[in-house]
Amino acid sequence: MRLVIIAILLYCAWGCSEAGGYCFTMKGRVPGMKYGTVFIRANDSESRVLASADLDNYEFILKGELEEPGCYVLQVNDKKMTVLLDGQELVAEFLEGTHLKNLKGSPAQDCFKKYEMEMEKKASEMQKKQVSEMLEKQASEMSEKNVSMENIFSFEAEDELQQLRFKETCIFIEENPDNIASAHIALMEMKNDYDKGIKMYELLSERVKRLEIGKALKRKLERVESVANGKKFPEIEVCSIAGDSLTLKDWGGSVYVIDFWASWCGPCREELQYLKTLYKELEGKGVKFVSVSLDNSPKAWARANAEEKLEWLSVRNRYGFDLERGICKALDIRSIPFIVVLDKDGTVAGKSLRREVLRNKLLEMLK
Repeated sequence: MRLVIIAILLYCAWGCSEAGGYCFTMKGRVPGMKYGTVFIRANDSESRVLASADLDNYEFILKGELEEPGCYVLQVNDKKMTVLLDGQELVAEFLEGTHLKNLKGSPAQDCFKKYEMEMEKKASEMQKKQVSEMLEKQASEMSEKNVSMENIFSFEAEDELQQLRFKETCIFIEENPDNIASAHIALMEMKNDYDKGIKMYELLSERVKRLEIGKALKRKLERVESVANGKKFPEIEVCSIAGDSLTLKDWGGSVYVIDFWASWCGPCREELQYLKTLYKELEGKGVKFVSVSLDNSPKAWARANAEEKLEWLSVRNRYGFDLERGICKALDIRSIPFIVVLDKDGTVAGKSLRREVLRNKLLEMLK
């Protein structure tokens, strides 16, 4: 009997260890929301309810047991927000309108908040430096390259900012390798760039890699590895303007610029105007352009295609903007315009390149 009691006590003490689950209590007050329900949901396509509590007289106390610390969705009535949970005693602070101001008691949430503040500060410092430098060389840039000041600042400066952000992100993850916030940050920052993703993944601790949030990052890496820089570009199943089914492949022999766009995408249509100018500049120099529409509607694409009067191959992705099939899934395309550059061997040389950044890359490859 005595042994049974000891066993029960040990189970109670260890029942919410990392091996057996993650237990937490979350308290909160929601101004302007007197009654309702608070949920913790899985942060995936199924969005399963994992824990819930009543919101009564603006307050709630939610107790839950999850498989492990990680990234979840906190829902207050119909308002959803992503949260990082890894503390036992949590206090959620809300502003009016169920906007989450702070989640006290979660080291991961604190870490992520610190990251955002640091990135904002670094970006602000860099932008001030860029504005100062831009004003100094404004006249020479305008005359030498014959491009607008807006283009110089918007795209070259943005590329510089992104490089700085990635450098600082790696430093931050290296300083916080055992915090689940670092895996969450890596998932966001890698986008569809395998080289960036693998570098951040390798900075994580083995414990974080074993958690679901680390496994999610690993799965994303495996998904985009086949189209990483230096890899052969895959086939694309497309339709011609006449409705014929085609397969674009055998990308070797020329440098390729593959532009993914859609009729309804304003920035895509603007980008096409720059590509037309670039096409004229590089015509006859070994660069081929291909525009792949992600329109779901063949009629909408045909109408936009006629309006744009493209002088190069223009086709429509057979699966439209279906993220789970074809080239969108292979390249993990989540937003457009999305431009890929291939070298003469048909391997990926760059992705997400625009305007002067794209032009500079092509000129470098043609040397």
